[in-house]
Amino acid sequence: MSNSYLGHLGRRPAALAISFALVSSLSMFYLALRWEIEPVYVIAIVTLVPLALFAMQKWPLVILVGLLFVGAVKTVPAASISLTDPTMIFLLLLSGAIFWDVLLMLAPSAGSLSFCALFKGQAAISIFFLLFCAVMAISLLYTRSEQGAMKVARFETFEVLVFFAPLLLLKKKRDLRQLLIVFVVLGIMLSGQVIMDLLHPSELVLSGNQDITKIGISELLGFALLFSLYGKLGESGAIKYACVVILLFGLVACLTRTALISLLISLVVTACVARGGTGMLSRNRVFIGVGLAVLVAIPTLLWLMNLPAAQGKLRWKVAELMSLASGSTVSTGTVNSRLDFYRSALEVLLQHPLIGLGVGGWSIFHYGQDVLHYPHNFLLEVGAEQGAIGLIPLVALLVLLLRSTLKVLHSDHELAFAFPTLLFCISYHLMTGTVESRQFWFICGLSAATARIAQTSYAQSRAANPKVFSLKFRK
Repeated sequence: MSNSYLGHLGRRPAALAISFALVSSLSMFYLALRWEIEPVYVIAIVTLVPLALFAMQKWPLVILVGLLFVGAVKTVPAASISLTDPTMIFLLLLSGAIFWDVLLMLAPSAGSLSFCALFKGQAAISIFFLLFCAVMAISLLYTRSEQGAMKVARFETFEVLVFFAPLLLLKKKRDLRQLLIVFVVLGIMLSGQVIMDLLHPSELVLSGNQDITKIGISELLGFALLFSLYGKLGESGAIKYACVVILLFGLVACLTRTALISLLISLVVTACVARGGTGMLSRNRVFIGVGLAVLVAIPTLLWLMNLPAAQGKLRWKVAELMSLASGSTVSTGTVNSRLDFYRSALEVLLQHPLIGLGVGGWSIFHYGQDVLHYPHNFLLEVGAEQGAIGLIPLVALLVLLLRSTLKVLHSDHELAFAFPTLLFCISYHLMTGTVESRQFWFICGLSAATARIAQTSYAQSRAANPKVFSLKFRK
């Protein structure tokens, strides 16, 4: 067969695609003129739709990370459902990317992992998550809250999507590395934004009428920091630790005690359970993370004490902690408010231990009105609103995830980030979190996907070199 004939075959699909694009464009312009639609909208559709399809096929992990970060960079929160809202755009793009990826996996000629293989070893985790989703929906039947339906709708849309997205989109270590790099890069950008906000505060901040605490951003920066410290982003150690220092600087600048305490818990516990050995996370590497955290946090706090935008907030937080340590309480302090929330949620759990008050019911009990608030502890929130039938699948899910990621910590140093990140996430949401959190369920899904990748990678390595690999995964 001649080369000219092969070239002719290669040019035919391109010619058909170009012809189809031209005919489609002309048809859309004709319909726009006929129906008196502005041509600029037609141009936007013709341009953006192919780009969106290309992004869904090529960069689904970038879209997934973008859905987590978009809320931190939006200047105006969405008042209602709108197709122009950036969060909704990322939601639709991620849904399309997952749908396309699943179609490719179900195709007979697909060369990637099968759909069932993506859930290998993670079936119990997925079942417990689906059981918890069902309990959330069922609790609508007996709640007094009219706002509960909105909470369930958001949970069943956003949280379900970000939980299963890592399991479906992450197939190999290469995919995982791409996700970590995107996460760290966006985290560094957020760190710069936080620092710039402190260096150039608005009049509202200087007057004390706007809170400068970055709670949501601090959680994302904590994830990015642990990804950079314990994940494999590249071969350069200098770049790794430079990223860690920048992210630590940004994390401290968020002025959130919860993130710093959760990071300390994560680093200390990981240092206690880590053990050295071939392919394992060394304890020295963990202690490096603890040392860096201390060396960066203390000078950063001293620097922030001299900034007009931060000194008032920092002094108040220090005074509140000192007051709490001495046995007294500050009536307007956030720590005292959190303790009141915890006591209230625990009281509901003791009064309604089996099924709780229903979704959104805690807000009515505590505030006496139907407004969606949460007690800043996701386990107490579930206990108060869904009772034991909600706590059992949730706690079982978390125990399985911790067990799986601990195995990964002891077996594959490239994926060792999963355990400290999950521990950080759980600690964070025990102090200031809610069950309705995209970040929380993303980390849960990422932990399950990481455990499956580690298991698959080990099985492939053992099959190729049965005498070299003596690592064992308990099933």
